[in-house]
Parts: sequence; structure tokens; C-alpha cells
Amino acid sequence: RKSLLRKISTGTSVNTTEGEKAKEVSVQNRVFGSLPTLHSTPQTASNYTLDELDASQEEEGSLARKETQVYEAETLTAAHDSDIVRLESQIDEWNVALRQNILAELTQVKLKLLQQQKCRILDEREKSNERMARLTLQNEELKELVANCERTIAQKDSIIANLTTSLNKQKQKEGLVRSFNQWKLRHCDEKREEFCGRIADEYRARKLVTRSFRSWQSIQENKWRERVERACQN
Repeated sequence: RKSLLRKISTGTSVNTTEGEKAKEVSVQNRVFGSLPTLHSTPQTASNYTLDELDASQEEEGSLARKETQVYEAETLTAAHDSDIVRLESQIDEWNVALRQNILAELTQVKLKLLQQQKCRILDEREKSNERMARLTLQNEELKELVANCERTIAQKDSIIANLTTSLNKQKQKEGLVRSFNQWKLRHCDEKREEFCGRIADEYRARKLVTRSFRSWQSIQENKWRERVERACQN
């Protein structure tokens, strides 16, 4: 900022002084370029009129005015430089004060943040302690519940074992009863078959006897019939 202000002030002053100097040089060349002709050729000096002398005087007056303007401009640039120096000192003071204020604010903010962080940590610690106590109670309750469940499971396992043994015994009994019934049915079937075979044999023998008796009877009847016929014929 300081360097920029200095460059601007010096640039404006240099530009103004250079422009003023160029104008003075041009005016001096015009005026003093015509003067040597007056002094070098006195025989032709009577030819110049009063108007031309007035013009030269006016040009000299304008040069004097320009010199005064240049001096005023230089004084203004000097005052401007003093103002710039004062402004730079004020800016430096403002920067120092601003830095001190910023550092103070930062320290206050840091302390506030540390205090807030400590309060937050304490709150979190209290919450974590409460949570741990609640979790320990829940853990104890769950342990008791697990122990009860293990006891009930053991009782159920014993009941299931007893039921399985009784079922196995019942299955063995049912198997024995089934085998006994099958043997009994098979024995009854064998007796029935034997009885039926004996009855069938007796029926067959009786049928053979009756058939043989009928055949013998028919033979005897035929014989007696022949005898009777022969007797009747004789």
C-alpha cells in the first residue's frame, strides 16, 4: 500500500514537472530565438513594432506565471508527500491496533472454545458413566436371564431324554406285540389250512365212497335186471 502511494505521488509529480519543463523550453526557444536577431542585427531593429515587444513581454509574463505554477505544484507535491507519510504512519498504527485486537479476540475465542470443550467433555463423561452403569445393570439382568434359561433348557433336556427312552421302550413293546400277533395269525392260518385240508380229504373220501357205492348199485341193478329178464324169458 505504501509503495503504491509513493509510486502514484512520484509519478504525478514527475509528470507535472516534465510537462512544465517542456512548455518552458518551448517558450524560451521562441522568445530567446527571436532576441538574438534583435541584438545581432541592430540595423533592422527599427523595423520591429511595439506590438511585437508587447507580445514578447506577454510571453515572459506567461513564463513567470508558469514558473509560479511549477513552484506551487512542487509545494503541493511536498505537502502531498507529507500527507502520505502521515497516512502511512496512521495506517501502521491502525495495523498494529488491528493486529492486537485480532490477537485479543483470537485468545478470547480460544479460551471460550477450550471452556466449551471442557464442558462438553465433562458432559460426555457423565453421560458415558450413566450409560456404563445402565449397561452393567442390563448385563447383570441378562446374566440372570441366561442362567434361568439354562436351567429351563436343562429341565427340558431331561424331560426330552425321558420321553425318548419311554418312546423307545414303547416302540420295542409295539414291535414285540406286532411280531407276536403276526406269529399268532400265522399259526391260526396254519391250523385253519390244516383243518380245511382234513375236511377236504374227508369230503373227497366220502364223495368217492358214494360214487363207488352208486356205481356198484347200478351194476347190481343191471345184473338183477338181466337175471329177471332171462328168467322171464325162460
